[in-house]
Amino acid sequence: MMSMKFVGRFYAGKLHGRNSQALTRIGKTFLSQQHSSFRFQLLCLVFFIFSSSGFGQSTSVSATLTPDTIAVGQSGTFKITVSSNRRLEAIKPPELGSLLPSSFHAFYLGTQNQYNTINTQMSVSKTWSYSVIPQKEGSFTIPDIVFPLDGKNYQTRPITITVTPRIQPRNQTDPQKRTWSRNLFNDPFYGGTQKVEASIDNQSPYVGEQITYTFRYLHTAVLPSIDSPKYQSPPMNRFWKSQLGQQESKIEVISGTQFRVAEIKTALFPMMTGSITIDPATLSLPTSIGLSNWSTPRQLTTEAIKVDVRPLPETGKPTSFEGVVGKYQITSEVDQAKVKVGEAITMHVRISGTGNIETLPELKTPEMIDLTIYDPKITDVTQDTDGKIQGSRTYEYVIIPSKSGRFTIPVIEVFYFDPDKEKYEIMSTNQILLQILPGTTIESKITWSDSSTSATNEMNTETGLYKIFAWSFGVLFIGVIGIIYRIRVYNHQQSQVDQPKLQQQNAYTNVLTILDQAQSFTDLANAIYNYVGDSFDNSSVGLNPEIVKQQLRLGNVPELSIDEIVRILRECDMARFTPITSQDSELKTAVEQAKNVLEKIKEELGEKGYAKHANKVSR
Repeated sequence: MMSMKFVGRFYAGKLHGRNSQALTRIGKTFLSQQHSSFRFQLLCLVFFIFSSSGFGQSTSVSATLTPDTIAVGQSGTFKITVSSNRRLEAIKPPELGSLLPSSFHAFYLGTQNQYNTINTQMSVSKTWSYSVIPQKEGSFTIPDIVFPLDGKNYQTRPITITVTPRIQPRNQTDPQKRTWSRNLFNDPFYGGTQKVEASIDNQSPYVGEQITYTFRYLHTAVLPSIDSPKYQSPPMNRFWKSQLGQQESKIEVISGTQFRVAEIKTALFPMMTGSITIDPATLSLPTSIGLSNWSTPRQLTTEAIKVDVRPLPETGKPTSFEGVVGKYQITSEVDQAKVKVGEAITMHVRISGTGNIETLPELKTPEMIDLTIYDPKITDVTQDTDGKIQGSRTYEYVIIPSKSGRFTIPVIEVFYFDPDKEKYEIMSTNQILLQILPGTTIESKITWSDSSTSATNEMNTETGLYKIFAWSFGVLFIGVIGIIYRIRVYNHQQSQVDQPKLQQQNAYTNVLTILDQAQSFTDLANAIYNYVGDSFDNSSVGLNPEIVKQQLRLGNVPELSIDEIVRILRECDMARFTPITSQDSELKTAVEQAKNVLEKIKEELGEKGYAKHANKVSR
């Protein structure tokens, strides 16, 4: 219940910073009396204590329910939040229906992403919101929800909710209560009329279409009281709602009588079809001065309002329609259309218009082998203009090219239903042309592979020289020709059999050596790309996680190993192209994981035969 401040006009006529300074003064006094080595150790300890809280990396999952005590048929808001100071991969929202008690109804309200950067440290959070409506009284528990993330399981704490009996209307047989329950009150002592009314501008909207609910408080005189009337909005459980603008006050003449009028307008978006009843709104009038014995405040109540929500028409509905209702337009742009291989491109896709911005879906971006498109940062801006909810949602994508050339980002299409035209519309972006230049620091093949190749060429050269030598002396030693010939044939056959295994072994030996010397996630990614290139007799230039996946599939490598190596490569990309500083321990862990999975891939390629005989992926 909130106070109507606009009527009141008529009635009335940093703790951390201090601790840091205190610790500094104490530290200076104390350290001045100690040996210099002990002073240095103590300073390091204090720095570690204060810095660990700011630079530690953590992930947490929480759940909240507001309020925790509600009546049958009323709604509460249930939120699940995942927070981390590392980039969050795509996480599916939990199936809330299987977790709630059977007597609860739940409706998905939307998802909110939030990014904050403080002193180069980035924090990320993702929140799912639901409206929950109990249908039975009692005490219930929402159990803990488990999230698997980065190889660990995180879980929320159980939440207990108390459901009270359904709120019953006042007894209409009591004369005094009946008077207080009406929408009109005439003050018998001081005179004047007080009344309330409520209305909507559209009684048969489409699901997802905005309607406006207006509550009006009309009075001809000000009650003598130091308190203000208190307005209680109806539950509106089956609507997404947002208050429109500031509360308005004006004067109207109705049937020859002048009224002071206060209005509260609320935008409502129905979330389900069928007949929905908006319960009465209530205004509690304050006790007049001199009548304090009236302990129960008088209440004015509006009439209930019935809304018949229509489903969206099936005729003309696109197969990829995702429930967007309103009037929208879409644009897209990149910060730079000409970059080098490995440099980041930022693409902004912006949807703006009239409607419930929070119902906009996640966009389906095209899959491109030579362009890696990461999950977007989403920013919403909403406002009300002339009684309509308007706003925009901006999707910010980071794109990393892995091959030089000219590329086209195709159009992105989104369907929506226009309730004014009563038809489905489509909005689409324009194509974006990109020119990718060769990188100045393109990952080149490691010289270990070149050494292996040159050694093989040298061996072949020696074999050729030996052949010439044998045939030259064959004229003089014709009796030895047969033996020399048989030796040459045998060596050639062995070379054909052992060459694939030798190349595989050399590639694996090379990658282990490079991994042991890796100083960054870039070194780790280069090592994996070079191993895949050497194993399949390809160049490592231009490789990305998607191409590696396809190449290993052609080599009949198990999907489990493929998924693991692709995950490591994406982790490397995240460390290279996001502002989050990675720890040495994370790099060491990733290197050990890479060694384990590469050993499995080597064994699998060895069993299947020489990998270069597999079909090569066109890049």
